[in-house]
Amino acid sequence: MTRTVGRTGFQIIRDWMKDFFSGEQALKQQTEVRREREAQVPELTVFNPLKTKRGDYVEIEAEEVRGRHFVVYEVDAFTCNLGGKKYFFTDCILREGDDWLTIRMLSKNDPDPHDTSPDKVLLLKLQNEIGYQDAEGLRTGLSQGIIESREGDQIIAKYHRIGKSNKPYNAQVRVFNNDGSEQMEGSKYWDFFRKLDNGLEEYLIVDQDDDGIYKIYVAVEVPAENISVY
Repeated sequence: MTRTVGRTGFQIIRDWMKDFFSGEQALKQQTEVRREREAQVPELTVFNPLKTKRGDYVEIEAEEVRGRHFVVYEVDAFTCNLGGKKYFFTDCILREGDDWLTIRMLSKNDPDPHDTSPDKVLLLKLQNEIGYQDAEGLRTGLSQGIIESREGDQIIAKYHRIGKSNKPYNAQVRVFNNDGSEQMEGSKYWDFFRKLDNGLEEYLIVDQDDDGIYKIYVAVEVPAENISVY
């Protein structure tokens, strides 16, 4: 009769440790491969916690855009110096047909360009675009720290500057264009907010580019987990 000898306790532990470390090594190799692939995608080398790339599809679980499928058209990475610290945020410009939308990912107060969790994610909708010559009234509001939205002579919304300064923030912008090219640009921006009747905050953001053009956006915050990228 042939006698079958089972594994000893030592052999079981040895084999388990061998499988464990083998799996751990495979995981490390997979992580290294993923990082190498990401390093080859320029827009993944900047602060981009949602890992949006040009050509990706994006779905947003939010009112007015629910069920729509946007395509990432451009990615703009901003770097600002505030109080001696670098602060990062990134705009993901989306397109669906003739409709445009921007996701703005904001870094935390103690910023890290490699952080994987944004402090806030805002949805920006372009409301107006004004040349420098036509923006005298806007510049007055920017300098006073209050922007009023009007319909005729009636004020329908009033936005107050965030923070104590009415001066613009200056940023350097690394632009990842839709055609695959890149460029550096300068930008000035001002941020305002107002309280809505439901207790939430609505933001008004004014950007000015190197050509002096002002772009006015209205923005609301959405949870990062409500955005799907694929």
